[in-house]
Parts: sequence; structure tokens; C-alpha cells
Amino acid sequence: MLLLLSPAAAQPSSRPERHPDHWRLVLRGITLHLPYPYVATIFGNDGFTIQAFAADARPYNRQTDSYYPGGRVREAVVVTVGEQRRFTGTDLIRRRITIRARDIGHEPAEEADLLDGPDGPPVPEGLIYYRALPVPPGPHARREDMFVPREPRRALDGSPLPEAIFCLSANAPFVLQRPLRERVRLSCRWMLVWRDIEVSMFLDRRHLADWAGLRRRILVLLDDFVVGGPAEAGPPLDPFPSSR
Repeated sequence: MLLLLSPAAAQPSSRPERHPDHWRLVLRGITLHLPYPYVATIFGNDGFTIQAFAADARPYNRQTDSYYPGGRVREAVVVTVGEQRRFTGTDLIRRRITIRARDIGHEPAEEADLLDGPDGPPVPEGLIYYRALPVPPGPHARREDMFVPREPRRALDGSPLPEAIFCLSANAPFVLQRPLRERVRLSCRWMLVWRDIEVSMFLDRRHLADWAGLRRRILVLLDDFVVGGPAEAGPPLDPFPSSR
């Protein structure tokens, strides 16, 4: 039985430990067992990256599974949890969303009901879609659309959690230069919070058709890794403690 307590106080995390079938990691007071088939990277005691199939959250095997089946779209989702030591997950994700939305080519210009233009498919139900502003032409010109859930998830205290999805625009200049069959590769970065730890998911836009189901599968998977600790992580350690 997992005992859910109040958020933990800041405390040093032990170094990751290798076990026969998993990594043991203590992340801001939360103890996790990460099965080897899922793990791509361990960031010391600050976080980790896993890979899973979007459809069912089973582990993605880089040695045996095709990343782009048929050469068109990727079926795997890359999930990075933690990795920094200065901010709570809620504060960091809110900062990252604000900065990215204001950056060139990322600022949402208008809310729209159809993806990519007047002839595009409908926006997935439950998401608000903001079409990217045009950007000056250039070799590195990049346009991103932004999606925000209509109903935010809530923290333990009932406050809304920041969350947004940034996807490469189908109208970005370098996307329009691709062969038609490759224009379905629209990469996204999904920023959200889990137990007050920052999470980024990297995926193809087509998986947003079932965005709520995908989010639920990934969050349940992360919860399944937890074997002890509080319901929400404790505050991060001071990365620059004063000497006494």
C-alpha cells in the first residue's frame, strides 16, 4: 500500500541504485522503481527519461521497435521527468510556457476551430487551439501552434496546474518544403506537472487526437513507478547553499 502524505520537506536524494530489473531513484522525496525496458536516461538523482508507445504505454525498445513505422510517423512518446534543481515543477512549467508562448513564432495569435487553416481537420475535443503568428522567412524560421486544455488539472490544494502543448505548424516554411508524405511529421512538446515535478513529453501531433487518453496513460504509468513517498514532491534543494 502506498501511503500518500503531505508534500515532503526538502531533503537530500540518494544516488540512483541499479537493481536486477529496475533503477531505484529518490526524486525530491518520492521513491521510484523504473523498469529497465522503459528507461532511456537517468539524470543522477534529479530526474529521468523514459520511452513508451503512445497507444498503450508499453515500453518502447530502441533495438527492436521501429521509431518511424512505414517511414511516416513515430509511435513512441519520450517523457522527461525532473532534471532541474531550482524550482518547483509548477513554477518551472509556468515559466517555460510563458517564455515559449512569447518567443518569436510561438506567440498564439488567434484561437481557431480548425487545424492549419480553413480546410484543416477539427481541433481535438477538449483543447483550445492557437494558430502561430507568421514569422519572417529564413533558413531557421519556425512556427509553432499552441494547445491548452479547456479544463486544467488541479493540484492537491485545488489550484489549477499549468499545461500547454507546442506543436510545429503545418504552415512552417521548412515543413512546406518537405515531400507531401512527410508533412505529417509535426513534432510537439507537451509541458505539464506531475506531483509538483516538471514533465515534458515529446510526440507527434497526430497523437493529440486522443490527448486525454494519452495523458492519463502516461500519468498512470508514472504513478505505477512510485513505491513510496508523499503525494507531491518536496521543495527543491538550494543548488547554491551558503557556506557556514
